[in-house]
Amino acid sequence: MSERPETGPMQFGEDWPGCFIRGDNACYLGRLLQELLDTVVPPLSPIEYSVMEVEQLRSFIKMLQSADVRSGAQVHKPAPFGQCKEMK
Repeated sequence: MSERPETGPMQFGEDWPGCFIRGDNACYLGRLLQELLDTVVPPLSPIEYSVMEVEQLRSFIKMLQSADVRSGAQVHKPAPFGQCKEMK
């Protein structure tokens, strides 16, 4: 196991696997998705989008952008990755 987790699937104990996205990747993806959303769903777009779909996307973008240390977001800090026990 390396000393730092890379972007990709991750599982804690027997919990459901999830996706870990490194901060540098998350910031870039957040910016890219925001630009895409602004292009596809402009304020006066004739195309109808579900408000729920757009808000879900905005929430995901906000979560990705919170990886920017300058955002001041509250960060969950488990044990250092190198101290985590690799499951076989």
